[in-house]
Amino acid sequence: MPSFLRNSSIVNQLVTIQLTIVLFVFTALALFVNHEVNHGVIETVEHSIVEHAEQLSKNVDFYNATLQQQTDRIADVFVQMFTEEMTTSLYEEVTVGKFQVPVLMNDGEVITNNFEKPDRFTAMTGGSATVFMRVDDDFLRISTSLRKADGTRAFGTMLGKSHPGYKKLINGEEYRGPAALFGRNYMTKYVPFKDTKGEVAGILYVGFDYTASLAELKKSISELTIGETGFAFIVDLKPGKNQGTLILHPSEEGKNITTAIQNGDQILNAITSAQKGTINIPTTSANGDTRNRLLAFSQATEWNWGVVVGSYEEEFTKAADKLHLQMIILSIVCAIIIIGLLFITLRIKLKPISTICGYMQAIGDGDLTTRINTDMGDSADTNNEIHQLSRSAKATVGGLRKVTKQLNNT
Repeated sequence: MPSFLRNSSIVNQLVTIQLTIVLFVFTALALFVNHEVNHGVIETVEHSIVEHAEQLSKNVDFYNATLQQQTDRIADVFVQMFTEEMTTSLYEEVTVGKFQVPVLMNDGEVITNNFEKPDRFTAMTGGSATVFMRVDDDFLRISTSLRKADGTRAFGTMLGKSHPGYKKLINGEEYRGPAALFGRNYMTKYVPFKDTKGEVAGILYVGFDYTASLAELKKSISELTIGETGFAFIVDLKPGKNQGTLILHPSEEGKNITTAIQNGDQILNAITSAQKGTINIPTTSANGDTRNRLLAFSQATEWNWGVVVGSYEEEFTKAADKLHLQMIILSIVCAIIIIGLLFITLRIKLKPISTICGYMQAIGDGDLTTRINTDMGDSADTNNEIHQLSRSAKATVGGLRKVTKQLNNT
């Protein structure tokens, strides 16, 4: 115990010790409650934003399913335009683009370089259509209603073996999936047709343009607010050179997440490693401050997109931090009240000790006429130490008086 405290009154010593204990207990309690509240808040927020991300990814998958249904319906329309088997002329060839190929016919009608059916389909449905003819182990566009950005028809070119549906199509299986063609977004369906020998002779393609509706979907997702400054963004997860491309982002759309966002490689690794989850990412601001971003993600499996939502962790814990401050203030107020009451109580209860000390000082100075009067009674049947001290002091004074009287009489 410090000397200044050791030499102070018992009341001050007890109050100081109690103040230290109370402050320690209240501080520990406040820190514990703050930790538990913050932990609970973060758990609740994580659950909430994971649900947000999962719901958005489900919306994307549902949107994809709707597009596929619409594409299936218009594909049936185009397929029904070709009621008979496709045949090729054994004697007549025409030039399509840079290629010299046999004429493809259906029910006596020339299909090669004839755009009547695709154009009629487009007029009826609003979709695009193309007829492919097999050339060796590839497929050549020989008739189409699909136009490039400059308005010319997109035909006379090969499908290419790098096309995602090539393996299915060459084996006679249908392929369906999204595609970006000449600045537009299409949900596509490719339906192979066979010749009289049962071999794949070509493909009927249709495309449903969903550019406008996709823009609306992205707009609705971009308007989602998480916390105060948080938002949602979408990452392309398809393996290849475009993996990590930000399909939707307020400021970095079109860039790769690994270079456009701090610790973007960690985010990408997390999204590609699990169907859904959360990740805490530290970010450093321009002035050097480090802040943690709490992100939740969920995969939209049909398009292989990663939907991510989140914001800075501090935005979620502001209420808890405010509660923590209030608890600290309340703890200080309670400590002051407790110590104040304790101080008053001790002053009242220990006042007789000061009185006894005064009497004992007078006796020590030789004044044996001093009478100790503490109004505490002289009963020996008490456990009160102050009463016992008062009784002992009175007995001591009485004994000294007797001894002094005896000495005076001799």
